[in-house]
Amino acid sequence: MGGPNDRVTQHFFKGNKMKMDSGDTATILDSDAQTFTHVDNKQKTYSVTSFNELGTRTGEVLNKSGAEVTSCQGNGAAEGHQRLQRA
Repeated sequence: MGGPNDRVTQHFFKGNKMKMDSGDTATILDSDAQTFTHVDNKQKTYSVTSFNELGTRTGEVLNKSGAEVTSCQGNGAAEGHQRLQRA
């Protein structure tokens, strides 16, 4: 067990934030700020993407793939939450 492609990811939680660290990279989810931050630990760079921007990009990719994307409203669904239906 434990081959060369196995990767350990550590998860950290504080308040409404979660960090997933796998050594070379880390992702920080901040639900208060509604952002994802991707950190490249090797190159010492980072990028921040808002939930809305990520939802827009995901919708564009899914539309190109032929998936039907419909918006969910009500029942406490977060703004921008989408339901996917395959044709």
